[in-house]
Amino acid sequence: MHRDSGVSPIIGEILMVFLVIILAAIILSIALGIISNPLQENKMAAFSIETGYNGYDRNTHAYDATYLTYLQMAGDDLNVGYDSSVTHGGTDATKITLNSPSGFHVVVDSVTMLEDIVEKGRVYYIFKYHTGSSSDPDDYYLTDNPDRIFGQQGIESLEPGIWEILISDIADSNVVLYRGKVCVR
Repeated sequence: MHRDSGVSPIIGEILMVFLVIILAAIILSIALGIISNPLQENKMAAFSIETGYNGYDRNTHAYDATYLTYLQMAGDDLNVGYDSSVTHGGTDATKITLNSPSGFHVVVDSVTMLEDIVEKGRVYYIFKYHTGSSSDPDDYYLTDNPDRIFGQQGIESLEPGIWEILISDIADSNVVLYRGKVCVR
């Protein structure tokens, strides 16, 4: 008489049921968004960040205010998440943070935004403007409307020094898309 030395059928069935339950839990977690989809492609983008020196300064009433421009040169279109019904609502999809010579700032949407998609070739402006309101989360804003920078409402000059800019996609993948430095004089 010859006996098989393999796993007993009962243990085999228990292992198979356990494997199916684990697989179902992983698939359900991905479907519900509890864990990110490992097959999802991350957003990709290339930016050019520069300093602008001819914005309309609301304090001096001259075209000498500094601001930052950023231009997406390549990659996927990015959703800013701009909500026109919310004053200075923040960016819900693409987050821009600044590290200035004096501290850390989060850039929020200006009420003058025209579009909610960052498109290749379109210039965006990051500017300083203190509203005097304590309800505004920060004094740094994003707009794609040149009238906001060069119009009579005006902006305030950025602090001179080295600024670090960080652009992240927080809607889809929470990936840093750009990290760079620019000098403001």
